[in-house]
Amino acid sequence: MKQFTSCLNLTVACWVFGTALGVFGCAEQPWVNYNSVTGLAGEGVTELLVCADTTVWVIYQRDCREAPVGRYRPGVGWEVHDSSMGLPDTLDLSQLTLASDGSLWMGVAGVGLAMWDGHWRILTPDDGLISTEVWGIFATAGPDIWVVFEGESSVSRWDGERFVTYGEHDGLAAAPPEEVVESSDETIWIHYGGQPVGIARFSDGSWTVLDTTDGLLRNRVGDLTPDSRGGVWATYASTIVDTADMILNDPVGLNYVKNSNVISFTTESHLASNSVNDVFTSPQGPSWISYEENLGVHRFDDGQWTLFTTRDGLSENSVGSIAVGVDGDVWISHWERTALSRFDGEKWTQATTGALMGSPIYGLAITPGGAVWGTLQVGLGRYEDGKWMLFSSWLGLALNDIRTLQIGPDGTLWLLYGYSYCGDVGVTRSTGGV
Repeated sequence: MKQFTSCLNLTVACWVFGTALGVFGCAEQPWVNYNSVTGLAGEGVTELLVCADTTVWVIYQRDCREAPVGRYRPGVGWEVHDSSMGLPDTLDLSQLTLASDGSLWMGVAGVGLAMWDGHWRILTPDDGLISTEVWGIFATAGPDIWVVFEGESSVSRWDGERFVTYGEHDGLAAAPPEEVVESSDETIWIHYGGQPVGIARFSDGSWTVLDTTDGLLRNRVGDLTPDSRGGVWATYASTIVDTADMILNDPVGLNYVKNSNVISFTTESHLASNSVNDVFTSPQGPSWISYEENLGVHRFDDGQWTLFTTRDGLSENSVGSIAVGVDGDVWISHWERTALSRFDGEKWTQATTGALMGSPIYGLAITPGGAVWGTLQVGLGRYEDGKWMLFSSWLGLALNDIRTLQIGPDGTLWLLYGYSYCGDVGVTRSTGGV
């Protein structure tokens, strides 16, 4: 599932010039690296979550930690959360998830779930869980938390007191769910990660399974992406494994599903190719569709399809990530080179650079002021007012391989790196210099 990302305003006081990777100068040190020497309770950080109250949570790798969980609070620093507060010290933790009421959830291997609402609470099968092996935790816009389990063809919903479990006898398919998503009309949807069982829809207290008999192009749905109109886009893998374990190239197109109505889109009806790579949506506005081939990007808006390519002003026809700013402008990164394309609703403009050539932009985040942040092979790039700035290990980052970029409500950047092994890498926070 891909949805647009927009972030809060940041102020950068650095500059870049010259060389293949850039030369940097800065009025003050823009980054603070945290590791086991500077506040963390472990060397390997596996997950990072920035909350709306500016609190930051991390999970440490089990084999190289003094505590399982850490919390950062501005003005306080890092705190240790361990068995003295009710957490198991020796078990694997995963799936950091923030609920709409501010509570924090995570899976505890072999036990069930841990929930923080000012105090830690461990939830087990005694609280209604059907398994202790959590596969995924999913929050909704309302108070509900949905949980799926490894190898279980059921899903559990937290009602504030206990878990209510739904299974095959309630109308779900006979397969383990992969992901739970919520559309803008508060309908709950499940896809099964490419298993040949279709998708499930939960509305008015009951489940319905939709498959090819209802209009899906294939029962093996790979992903579901909610849009702003109360529906979901269903995408499919272009390659499948047949009964003889042969890998077949068989792209089929795209479905749009709303309520129980299924609409198909293929090359015979608007698509540039049946090999759809991804769908990007925002809470308000059109949907954007990218392809596995370098064919440009399609916009779907009020039932109208428009294909944009380099002939219309794109920097490249390959499409990486898509993000939207608060002004409604759409930004696209490209796989072929370090380049951005910006769409203001009427025309495209290009933002290319020689300083960062050779590194595609993988993830995008846009500030309300219009600055674009992108994760690169060589660090972190920032584009604003027609200029690129490159931040790397030369300028204070712990590593150039950035796995996660999150921005807090106070405008602080937090970076998690691509390595989670037992090594003193940790996480990085921006300061007033960025």
